[in-house]
Amino acid sequence: MESRSTDGVNYNKNNSSGNTKVQLAVSSGISLGLAGFGFAVLHESMITIYSLIRNLDYTVDGMAAQGFFVGGLGQVIAGIICYLELDNFHATAFTSFGLNWMGKGLNYYLANYGNSSNKESSAAQRGILSMGWSIWVGILLASKLKSRFATLIMLIGLNVFVDIETLALWISNTPLKIIASVVGIFTALMAFYNAATNMISIEDSGFVLPRGRVIFGNTSQHHSMA
Repeated sequence: MESRSTDGVNYNKNNSSGNTKVQLAVSSGISLGLAGFGFAVLHESMITIYSLIRNLDYTVDGMAAQGFFVGGLGQVIAGIICYLELDNFHATAFTSFGLNWMGKGLNYYLANYGNSSNKESSAAQRGILSMGWSIWVGILLASKLKSRFATLIMLIGLNVFVDIETLALWISNTPLKIIASVVGIFTALMAFYNAATNMISIEDSGFVLPRGRVIFGNTSQHHSMA
């Protein structure tokens, strides 16, 4: 393996195959992705609880922009940065959720400004659309079981949130939607916390936030920023 670095770009050449792997020197996209996810889920969950308790319309104009740009575009950008870092997990997670939130943002927009003659999807159809995400977040959790405690709790919260939301959508159950939203708020706050652990340092802040120990595995063999 032959390696050389030029202007922040690392070139790794495999002499046996002749292929060259290019790795750019970029800042981590993890905090941006977690922040975008946290903002979108926190705002949607709080609006859902408020709307259901007050028996108001579910759609909110501001969530169209929040969903498309903050939760959507922000996470896609973070995912692209993680791809450049050769970080497969965060690249895939942020990009997939970012594209999903772009779709949600579009749905919010169409619900407020689209053709009013469009038929609303049934509860079962909404549940089917959410069911794939229940499977996907389970895969994300399985691939990060050796994460530190703060990250593991966030991923467990994400699974509980999506699974309860899927069931609530499928059977159109208001109490379950509220429970799912409460779990969503907790998950969003954990996303903020994990983002902060990557940003706060002794040099700049004078303290650090603990991530906790690795529950499943050896801490000395574990290396992950989130």
